[in-house]
Amino acid sequence: MSIIRLTITNCKSIDYIELNLLNNVNCFIGTNNVGKSNIMKILHFFYLNLTTKHHDLDMFNKNNPYNDELEISVEYDFTEINEKKETAQTRTIFSNLIEPTNELFERIDEYIKKYTIENRVVLSLKYNKNGTLVWSNDDYEFRSFLAVRFPIFFLESRSIDLLKWDSLWELIGTIAPFRQRVDINERIQGIFVDEDPITNNYQGVLTSILKIFNTNGIRLQKSTVYQKISQIVKLQLGGSEFSYDSHPLSTGSNGMNSFTYMKIYVDLILILFEDKYFSSALIMIDEPELHLHLKKIEDFVKSIKENKGYETTKWIFSTHSPTFAKNIIIENHNYNIFHITNNQFYNSTTITKINGFKQKKYKLISDNEANMFFSEACLFVEGDTELELFKNNRLVEIFPSILRYDIYSFEGKNDKLQLVNPNDRKSKIKYLVLLDMDKILSYVTKKNKFSISGSSYVNALKNDDIQKQEQYMYKDKFKNSFKLRKEIKNIIKNSTFTIDSSGLCLEEENERIDLIEMIQRYFCQYNLFPLQTTIEGAIITKENHHLIYQWLNTFITKKDLLKKLYSGLNTDVQKTNLLKVLLFGKTDWLNTESDSEDQNVIFYKILEKIKVIRKSLKTSSAIIDGKTSGWISIFLEWVYINKINPTGKNDKYKMRHEFQTLFPELGKVLVYLEDLV
Repeated sequence: MSIIRLTITNCKSIDYIELNLLNNVNCFIGTNNVGKSNIMKILHFFYLNLTTKHHDLDMFNKNNPYNDELEISVEYDFTEINEKKETAQTRTIFSNLIEPTNELFERIDEYIKKYTIENRVVLSLKYNKNGTLVWSNDDYEFRSFLAVRFPIFFLESRSIDLLKWDSLWELIGTIAPFRQRVDINERIQGIFVDEDPITNNYQGVLTSILKIFNTNGIRLQKSTVYQKISQIVKLQLGGSEFSYDSHPLSTGSNGMNSFTYMKIYVDLILILFEDKYFSSALIMIDEPELHLHLKKIEDFVKSIKENKGYETTKWIFSTHSPTFAKNIIIENHNYNIFHITNNQFYNSTTITKINGFKQKKYKLISDNEANMFFSEACLFVEGDTELELFKNNRLVEIFPSILRYDIYSFEGKNDKLQLVNPNDRKSKIKYLVLLDMDKILSYVTKKNKFSISGSSYVNALKNDDIQKQEQYMYKDKFKNSFKLRKEIKNIIKNSTFTIDSSGLCLEEENERIDLIEMIQRYFCQYNLFPLQTTIEGAIITKENHHLIYQWLNTFITKKDLLKKLYSGLNTDVQKTNLLKVLLFGKTDWLNTESDSEDQNVIFYKILEKIKVIRKSLKTSSAIIDGKTSGWISIFLEWVYINKINPTGKNDKYKMRHEFQTLFPELGKVLVYLEDLV
């Protein structure tokens, strides 16, 4: 299992985190500059200091200049290496290992007995600004053992030299893959055809070269055993420069070179480690998606998984690619997804493990859903009409903070919402779910009453788990949850709401509005916002119905029929509901348009006339042919020019005030979204 836990205190952008790495595959996701790479760099710094001293003042937490010390702790699990030792003691295939097996077995036994508790050991490094490095365990041989038996390999895709791959030779030398001991004498034997001592000038040439160096005050730093191994491999393979067949790397694209380099890098580690039975590697790759198009990202995840050593190697990936994160979920079973965020005010990194994704349905996740995991904030809506609205340029101009939201349509399907809902994932992403009221209430015509309806997943009034939690809340939370829920249910149970003579409205309009406001106040604490009726009802309001009517008359062909229906109604609320139904919304009593026994007779008669007008809208210049025909964008542009910004002066305060006056419920939603971020 190698490394199973990483704890970081006062390091870079991190005040404190504790990271559980029990699963083999670990993926850090988040937007740019939130601290994903920092976690990898911190672990790499820890490893650089296991056997040498490596100073780096950039490791200190810049948020707190008065804190002079950082601490990094790594917990190791010796269970696997101990089991391998016990297995190997009964077999003979390990006799050719670099290090005598008996000596290795003794060291494993010694360290387990001396340093571990239940086969686990925590090693900590404290680093002070005065340059002191203090280990919790000062046994250098033990730290060297950890570096060899639990090595890490850190690949930063941004640092890859795409045209010169010399670092691959360094990697091979570092792995030291040979079972035999490396023993290179001062004079390498057997590399010349002619070994005649008379004609052989080999030693003389070396002596001349060394003399020139010495004369000029140059001394050669002795090569490490790893560097020697790298040189041996290059000599034996007959070269050191890389190319595609006969073409240099410069002929390849950045994407192709990056993909091939990373694949070779991983393949070398996994294949060469097959002979390192008593070592367990951790591979860290930062932003593997860099330079790669979507298909190559998928190919990379699949290709590394095909290696024999994939399952026994520990992985840490850092990415801001939804495609990469999606493929980690699809291609793996034993994995963790960690969402990395950053408090911009304090520049402090936090990390949250994202729950779920183990069920089969998550294997069908697309880039669209995966993109939500990287959001600063999410707005979840039921359909394309809402998408059209919240991506409208005029709306964004007045409420620019909407640009900070990723907007996702779950098409009214709870399973799609569950894929991305931050609440289900236990993610810290800010979000709001916008719902039609028919997901909360339905109207029973025969009883003149509302009833609680819909799924308990989005309808908190039906969710028993939420109700149990609310019983134990205190003070204001108890008042705004449990007591408010009880009050809402009592009103629904004991109140009647009668459809008026127009068939479009309820006689108890004030009572209905009071109930809706209570429902909205209750649901907002659960990041849910039920609209009074539908999104059409948030656009067509009693404050602007006259403008809707005026706009329709600029292109409609059945003006007389519309005028007769509209003028024949007595109240603003009735006229508003007429236009809501005409433009594919719902009345205040949440009508359906199906011809059922529970249908209001008066409404059904007026609906037949509305359908005639709809046909004329379909053939008009605006071509309004359903909810998603684009009528919202056309109307918003018209009302912007004629009412919100008629002078063209772009007075943001006046435009905002006018918008909120004409669209009070939509304005309420937009202000809520602003406050959320």
